[in-house]
Order: sequence, then C-alpha cells, then structure tokens
Amino acid sequence: MERVRDGDREAFAELYRREAPRVFAVLVHLCGARERAEDVLQEVFLKAWRAAPRWRAEAPVGAWLLAIARRAGWNASAFRRRRRALRRTGAAADIEAVDVSAPGRQDGPGQADEVARVRRALARLSPPLRFVFVLVRLHGSTLAEAADAAGVPVGTVKSRLAAAETKLRTWLQEGDRTSAPDRGSPR
Repeated sequence: MERVRDGDREAFAELYRREAPRVFAVLVHLCGARERAEDVLQEVFLKAWRAAPRWRAEAPVGAWLLAIARRAGWNASAFRRRRRALRRTGAAADIEAVDVSAPGRQDGPGQADEVARVRRALARLSPPLRFVFVLVRLHGSTLAEAADAAGVPVGTVKSRLAAAETKLRTWLQEGDRTSAPDRGSPR
C-alpha cells in the first residue's frame, strides 16, 4: 500500500487482484445486483487510488477498502431509491420488488426459491445492519475487522449483528408460516 500511495500502478494492480473479490462480494449484498456491484467496485478502486496519498499505515488495507465500499454502496442504493421514488406516479403506488439477483450456485429445485427468499430478507435490513451481517456472517470478518470497515466500535458491531440476526430470523419464520399450508383447514 505504501507503493500505491507513492503512485505505483503495478502495486495498485496487485492490490486490486488481491482485494477486489472480497470487496465485490460485499458490494453484491449492498447493491442488490451483480451489475450494480461491478460498477460500484470500479468506483471504489478509483476512489482508493485517489485517496491513497491519505492512507495511514496503521489502517488495515482491507478495512479501509471496505469502508470506501460501504459508503459507495450506500450512495448507489440511495440514488436508486430516489430515482425510483421520482418515477412513482401516485401515493398508492405499490412497493417495488427488491432486486435480489446475485451470484451464487443454486443446486436443486426449490433451492433457488429459498436463496431468493433469504436475499429478499437481507435486502430488507437497513444498510448498517446488512453491512455488518454480510461482513461477519457471510464473509468471515472478525468483529474488529467489521468495526474498522464500518467505522464504529466493536460493541456497535455486536449490537448491529444481533439486531440483524433477530430481524432475519423473524422475517424468515414469518415467510415459513405464510407459505406453509394451513394444517387446520380442509384442502
């Protein structure tokens, strides 16, 4: 990173090769779609290149990039929400379906529906809760790494993670109850 800070393009290319897959995986969850995540990924690394002279050696590079990704992903999501709101024609407009397309292998019949259901639940989380959940539970970051990336204390990461898990559990259980047949009624 010191070489990147000094303007070394080869070092920056190596940084991109090493860190882009993880940043991209997080962005897919923040942005909701692979195509948007690809666009935001490019924005993240452009911002990182421009901000490299201000990088502090004590800041972990991965956490620094994820912090940039968090802001860029949230900004992209906020822009999409504002644009959709402007397109709505009336107060009674239906809530738009969340685009939960993301990369992933879907192995059997019914599994695609389950994956989509979980992605919809993830998309319902507020950006701060989703960011922490994705980093810790889906990408294996430690609480300290997530705290660095989110720019909050570890205790805040713990509380956000607990809140995210509670909400997801509730939403997924509600979906199970609403989609399961009513056993007490005739078929």
